[in-house]
Amino acid sequence: DEILYFETAGMNHRIILHTENRLLEFRGDLSTVAEEAGTEFGKIHRSYLARFDKMEEVYYSEQKVMMKDGSVCLLSRKGKQILRTYFDEPVRRRR
Repeated sequence: DEILYFETAGMNHRIILHTENRLLEFRGDLSTVAEEAGTEFGKIHRSYLARFDKMEEVYYSEQKVMMKDGSVCLLSRKGKQILRTYFDEPVRRRR
């Protein structure tokens, strides 16, 4: 319940687990973590796997997500689609 998000850390398959109280670093692959994490997490960027209920605000135009602890995660185009589907928001199309 305390997990906010997972973040890749540079080279060598390092992953940083961000919780409400601390950081843990371990070796692994974000795709594998995503498979094991369950449906309450979404891969919103190739470097971020975030928990939906720990998101405070989503800034689609700035391509970032503000988490409840004040940290910021990047948001990709595919990540935007995932969040809009999860939050059941209409997609605004440019003309």
